Amino acid sequence: MIHLLPDDFFGGERLAEIRRGCGEPDLVALNTTQLDGQRLSLDELAAAVGAMPFLAEKRLVIVRRLVGQYEPRSSDGGSGERRRSSRAERAQALVEVLAQVPVTTELVLLEPAEAAVRSTNPICQAIAKLGGEVMESRQLRPEEVEEWVGRRVRAKGGRMRKDAVAALSAAAGDDLRRLDGEIDKLLIYADGAEVTLSDVRLLVSEAQDDNVFHLVDAIGRRDRRRALGLLRELLGSGTPVPYVLTMVARQFRLLLQTRELLAAGSDQREIAGQLRLGAWQARNLADQARRFSLGDLERAYPRLLATDQAIKTGRLEGGLALDLLVAELTGR
Repeated sequence: MIHLLPDDFFGGERLAEIRRGCGEPDLVALNTTQLDGQRLSLDELAAAVGAMPFLAEKRLVIVRRLVGQYEPRSSDGGSGERRRSSRAERAQALVEVLAQVPVTTELVLLEPAEAAVRSTNPICQAIAKLGGEVMESRQLRPEEVEEWVGRRVRAKGGRMRKDAVAALSAAAGDDLRRLDGEIDKLLIYADGAEVTLSDVRLLVSEAQDDNVFHLVDAIGRRDRRRALGLLRELLGSGTPVPYVLTMVARQFRLLLQTRELLAAGSDQREIAGQLRLGAWQARNLADQARRFSLGDLERAYPRLLATDQAIKTGRLEGGLALDLLVAELTGR
């Protein structure tokens, strides 16, 4: 059977299921072939999938980055027609190989999750017609990440406080592979006890700064009450004023860049690539940037500079200066 899977956490779990279904682990290892789709000839692929399993009922062939090469493109430059024709011929040749995959072979095609294969891809369509499995990449929304963490902890037989779940989710975003590893680490550390917020802050480095990120997110959502409350918590716990100001300035730089990219017609995937951010971060920034006009974001820079100068010259006490800044930035 043919399986087209995203190379992400969910795709990895599905691959593990397929691997388990191929038989005993030692024999599966002997009958597994991994190939790079970008350097693979069709003859090599045909030979790999056509080989008979050794002392087992199934062979497992894993190919990475093959299908994305056949993704339809809106523009191919001056020689676009010839390129489309050549791509169509290569796609048809690959479909013919796929049609010959024997029942003794499980062929898994893994594609990067960030370069999603569309339903218009001819190879994707062919796999569906051949009765294969096509699994779409799925990104969890921020609120879904916390639910997923809670379910994962329970599935592993552990317990975690709600504030600890929130802190862990904020630290790792929608990187489920990393989250899964952090959950394992925390459950081992807790040794049967409930995982607490202090455990997360101790063992997950980014969680030490989670309140700062909550603060800049609240400012980005223009949630004045939440932002001022978080600011007072941070300053009360001894967080340095210059660090907070730097993080707020960074957030507005990202918001301005995101707003400009949105105005140019970029989608969230393109924003993530341009700003070198995770999909979860890009999605959050896009949502927040839409709450500000381009003028709002441009006017934030002189305000940030004035706050920095007021603090450095002693004209305003640091906490008061940040209070005034946050109140102004979250204003409508």
